[in-house]
Amino acid sequence: MRIYLDPNYTPPVIRLIQSLHSLEFPETFEVVTGQWSKEYHNSDTAVFLLDTNKKGLNTITIDHYQEGYKVVAFKKPTGSAFDPFICALTLLSQWKRILSDLENVEGRLLISIGSGKHPYRDVFKDGGKKELSLD
Repeated sequence: MRIYLDPNYTPPVIRLIQSLHSLEFPETFEVVTGQWSKEYHNSDTAVFLLDTNKKGLNTITIDHYQEGYKVVAFKKPTGSAFDPFICALTLLSQWKRILSDLENVEGRLLISIGSGKHPYRDVFKDGGKKELSLD
């Protein structure tokens, strides 16, 4: 499976994730970034986006999910600037759980990650009981 990291995550965050990821999961997942490619298909690509909406999820996040992708959206805290350090720590603290869900959930998946007390929030899994929540 391919993990596409949105370039908005900033180069240091992307390099950190790529470096640490390659230590344990190099055969299972390919981590890519940069320009979106027509080769990326919803059956083999998980999309990691930076979601800056104050409330709910932005349209890019929802569009990727509705197109059938597995989406992981890092929610920037409301009222503060994007902090690459906090973003990297939060993503890495949840990395194994995220990868487990990417591997084990059939169909599309939408996960919201934040830097609060409960950083991991699976918003919707195909076939699951949760419904798409935009807030």
